[in-house]
Amino acid sequence: MSLWLKQGTGPVVISMGPFLLNTDGVTLVTNLVGSGSNQTENTSTGIRLSKNGGAFAARDASGLVATTYDAFGNYLVTLQGADHNTLGALRMQFANGAAFCPVWMDFMVVPANMWNSLFGTGGSIPDAAANAAGGLLTTAAGSLDMDEMNVDIEAIQASTAGLTFTSPGKVDSNPLAINGVSTAAVTTIKPVLGLAVDGVIPTTTNLTNAPTVGDLTAVMKASVTTAATAATPTAAAVTTAVSITGDLSATMKTSVTTAATAATPTAAAVTAGVTLATGAITDASIAAGSGLKAIRSNTAVSGAATSITLDAGASATNNFYNNDLILLTGGTGAGQARFISAYNGGTQVATVAAWATNPDNTTTFAILPFDAVAGASAPTAAQVATAVWQDLLASADFGTASSIGALLKADINVALNTLAPAATALSTVQWTNVRAALIDALNTGVPISAAVLNSIADAIFARSLGTESYAALHAVPTFAQMQFMLLSLLNEFGIVGTVITNNKIDGTTSAMTSNIDSATVPTLRTRAT
Repeated sequence: MSLWLKQGTGPVVISMGPFLLNTDGVTLVTNLVGSGSNQTENTSTGIRLSKNGGAFAARDASGLVATTYDAFGNYLVTLQGADHNTLGALRMQFANGAAFCPVWMDFMVVPANMWNSLFGTGGSIPDAAANAAGGLLTTAAGSLDMDEMNVDIEAIQASTAGLTFTSPGKVDSNPLAINGVSTAAVTTIKPVLGLAVDGVIPTTTNLTNAPTVGDLTAVMKASVTTAATAATPTAAAVTTAVSITGDLSATMKTSVTTAATAATPTAAAVTAGVTLATGAITDASIAAGSGLKAIRSNTAVSGAATSITLDAGASATNNFYNNDLILLTGGTGAGQARFISAYNGGTQVATVAAWATNPDNTTTFAILPFDAVAGASAPTAAQVATAVWQDLLASADFGTASSIGALLKADINVALNTLAPAATALSTVQWTNVRAALIDALNTGVPISAAVLNSIADAIFARSLGTESYAALHAVPTFAQMQFMLLSLLNEFGIVGTVITNNKIDGTTSAMTSNIDSATVPTLRTRAT
């Protein structure tokens, strides 16, 4: 925005700034005064002026006043009359890109009479004293004296005898008084009538038929007069006369009128029509046979992390809603659904899995009928293991071919049958009891008693070893071979030189041979055969 300056009047002091350091645009610069290079009074690099877009030039050097500055980076610059003696735009600029950010100010230089009229004391428009030649007629209070102006205008209109004409239709620049109207009054009134000092005197005909720029033509004036005196149209006339593009058709207008005059629905009708929209699902709001009918719906009393307290009218029977699905239809926590795992009819508290958002007394709900879901509460690994090992074995159990259970059952039976004692050991009745105890222990998970374990041990160690045999050199022996080899080592044996021969149970037949490292003081024995 440009500031205004009064043409050619000086000196004028202007506050220019703030000036900021070019490196950060923040730090204030307060050391630019003087006539040195890039200082305020330097004629080449200091403060310069451009008039109406012309080339920049130094300020008037005559009577140049040194520039000062304050702590806020503002510089007080003095302009002489010659600096702003040209009407129009004026730019004052101080720029040094190497030291500070450029600063400029724009002004509009206006004539002295305009300046005085707007900002001076006692001035008026036009630039002449009130009630003086060229000035406005005013009252004692300082306002325009319209009464006096009307009298003067009427006097001029009544007579033109006192006017002096130097050319047809022109009034002299120094008109004579007319019917007592002063020369000053005539001079003042003529601009009001649209007359220059030597302007053409307009007539009524001229004003009507030859309007100035911005005036209404004769045709336009006649139209305005006709419109102003026309009767106000009725609603029917307006409706009939506006069938233009975008207007409503007759059928549409009838529909709008019908809708506007229709009976206002009652509160009950509105409530019945928006039952579902409110979020409170009721039995009546869901059509019969839809499969979605709730067995209970209302507003909750309260809620917690894993429960919700239903309304007081809910069932008083314990576990009544167990395994049913409760859906939160509105209020806090709306949209969540959980299965009810327990229900207290005395407190109306339904237990559920943890909510994401706990319901409260603003929550509406609907309970949908459901039933227990297999696996809905997943058993732990320990529970599964216990259930398997404690399952009572029946004849039909583990009967599926190639299943783990069937294979395990078969292996156990084979193993137990293999361990069956010879007739010389446990009796058939004893073995049957041991076998049954083992199976019961496996089925029930109950630890086997010490007596049973002792019986098993007796049966194992009393069992016949079968045909005498020995493991080959460096081969892993069977349980029976290991027992025969131990008996051979403890039985008869002979030493010849560095060879030891162990005999079989008969005491004469060689079973195994070994070599020792010394015939007199052996320290190492190695099996040979």
